[in-house]
Amino acid sequence: MSHPDRTTIAIAFHSGYGHTAVVAEAVARGAAGAGAEVVSISVDTITDEQWP
Repeated sequence: MSHPDRTTIAIAFHSGYGHTAVVAEAVARGAAGAGAEVVSISVDTITDEQWP
């Protein structure tokens, strides 16, 4: 749920072996801890059907 007075940050990442996912999670925790709303997106889960 979006809050008009909160910054929303999208973190898009690709993690072949899991290392980048760990870093993305740490970034998300830090941003959330600073008060931002965070949306994490693993780009390897995006399919062609999701594009308009």
